[in-house]
Amino acid sequence: TYTGSMTGTLKVIAFFNNGTIMYPYAQAVGSPYIAPWNPVGGTQVYEITGLFPGTYQVLAYIDEDGTPPTAPGEPVALVGGLNITNVDLIGQDIILDVPSFEFSTQEKVFPFKRGDRNGEVFLSFWARIPEAQALQIINGPGITPPIHLMRSPMNAAYWGGGVSVSSLSGGTIQTGTYAFEATPANDGTPITSEVVLSSVPSTPDPAILVSPYEGNPDVMISLTSITPTFTWNPASGALSHKLRIDQKIGDDWFQIYDSGWGLTGNTYTINMPLPRAVHLCWYVDAYDGTDWPSTTAMSRSVTQEFFIGTYGDVNSDSIVDLGDAILTFQVLGGLSPAGIDLFWDVNGNGKLDLAEAIYILQVLALLR
Repeated sequence: TYTGSMTGTLKVIAFFNNGTIMYPYAQAVGSPYIAPWNPVGGTQVYEITGLFPGTYQVLAYIDEDGTPPTAPGEPVALVGGLNITNVDLIGQDIILDVPSFEFSTQEKVFPFKRGDRNGEVFLSFWARIPEAQALQIINGPGITPPIHLMRSPMNAAYWGGGVSVSSLSGGTIQTGTYAFEATPANDGTPITSEVVLSSVPSTPDPAILVSPYEGNPDVMISLTSITPTFTWNPASGALSHKLRIDQKIGDDWFQIYDSGWGLTGNTYTINMPLPRAVHLCWYVDAYDGTDWPSTTAMSRSVTQEFFIGTYGDVNSDSIVDLGDAILTFQVLGGLSPAGIDLFWDVNGNGKLDLAEAIYILQVLALLR
């Protein structure tokens, strides 16, 4: 239901409910509902298909400009904690509205140690403010303002960024008052919010990845299970950990999985099927708090790149067999058979050649 006057495309999308206040969305699941918004009566019936059992969030918005994510001025709603035990979720009513241009009062200033950047520590900033065009840090001890924050590609209301501690005055994080300034997307006056950092918290050490881990973060490894298990050594000084998985789309990485708060122990099995034949990476974030509001410092492990599938599976049917050998030899013979997925290229040269033929024959001969 939407009672305003905006027109465009109604989009209703289901996400696996493993997000958080910091990163709310994961991989879209099922077939979303996308149709022209029908303003007659202010109500439109939607249907999402292809959902497997689990807990979901449903994001709904009217897309006026045709560009994701939701843009300022577009009515939006997010409903979470929706359980599906069979295949249907019936009667989930959603009311759309344009959010207010105001800070959430949950702004953060915190140290962030990046194991994926050779252990460098950053002074980081985070805020949630919808309907903003820009967000910057305009004042703070030891910084060189302004520090421009970046909008999250997954939610237009979330902003984050930071600077290396080595670039701060004196090379250390200083206590004091840090001022955020948000510029409205539409006409209006910028608004500010202040965060007082009364003490500099100790930053947890990055967690150590154990399995699956190559030992070289730049080497991509292959996994066969679409719900793999990950293991790490916990971070010293951390009260909680989160396992996260990102997917590379184009030149950018987007988070598609978050284990959620309450993770105990040092191992975790994914409970949402991961996509096959795409470029993924996993890492572990460690926090000095038990949830995002209580967190004052965090760290990130190194990352391990991986994909779900098997090298040599050139027809992408989840197994290396005679069919893959036939396709490869057809290509070597100058033919152009259909159904080839070059993601499984063994030597990374973007084509099927003798390397794939040898690899597949070795697998068939049980030499691999």
